[in-house]
Amino acid sequence: MNPGRLLVVDDDEAVCQVMAIMLTDLGYEVTTETDGRNVLGILREGKFDVVLLDIVMPELDGLELIEQIREHFNVLPILVVTGYGSAELTVDAMRRGATDFVTKPVDSPLLDLRIRRSFDLEQTRRMANTDGLTGLYNHRYLQERLKQEVERAERYGCPLSVVMGDLDHFKNFNDTFGHPRGDKLLIAVSAALRQLSRASDVLARYGGEEFTMILPETTAEEARILAERARQRIAALELASEHNEAQKVTVSLGIASHVPGTSSERLIEAADAALYAAKHAGRNCVSLAVQEVTDDTDAGEDASN
Repeated sequence: MNPGRLLVVDDDEAVCQVMAIMLTDLGYEVTTETDGRNVLGILREGKFDVVLLDIVMPELDGLELIEQIREHFNVLPILVVTGYGSAELTVDAMRRGATDFVTKPVDSPLLDLRIRRSFDLEQTRRMANTDGLTGLYNHRYLQERLKQEVERAERYGCPLSVVMGDLDHFKNFNDTFGHPRGDKLLIAVSAALRQLSRASDVLARYGGEEFTMILPETTAEEARILAERARQRIAALELASEHNEAQKVTVSLGIASHVPGTSSERLIEAADAALYAAKHAGRNCVSLAVQEVTDDTDAGEDASN
């Protein structure tokens, strides 16, 4: 797999134009932006393989922008392209999350090489953090990322929700149709969840037939709407069998939202308790944690469709 779509961020319109021509000639699809304040919105709206970023910008400092990108897009390659190439700046940029660093002026072959190198480095990281069957993030990465998102929610006071979903009667499905069909179902469910998610969301296979969604900047009600869409999408899935018999499955989902003082461990526990409530309510439904969940209170749950 090779990088194809690039976002170039530089406050100088002329530099953006030159970079766009150079990169287009190399075969890349290029989007440019001169205001760093617009970058997160652009990244949320479209999928990019590498961000090429200037450091010195008047509206939003490039180093600060690197940190903001890393908070929302943890494995997106960031290649710093700047005329200020001091060793101190290089170290600072890398410490804040830049993947690689190249100084202006840069010729076309070297820039192409650095773009591909940045992409490969982040792909290696992604593979280490990815579930081999579904392509979703694995349990280890989920725990690491959730801690980061909780810290961000605490720091900025922004909403954060977690959804845990578990396929109903999946063991019976495996026993009836066999594990290869079960694997195909897990892949189909993962694809359905990926279609519903935003670029900033984190989708992970928690284990077995259980999935987790970390939803930054998302209230409990917004998470409930997304979870209900996921429930409907999965219930509508049909896997054709060898005998042309439709094989279907449903999912139960539990939701918990962060409030100040909630640890990542407590948030997962609350979402898991809500998931258990959904199972107890008859499965194929969405359950919300009843009360605000903090480390000083016990989680409750309430089942709702």
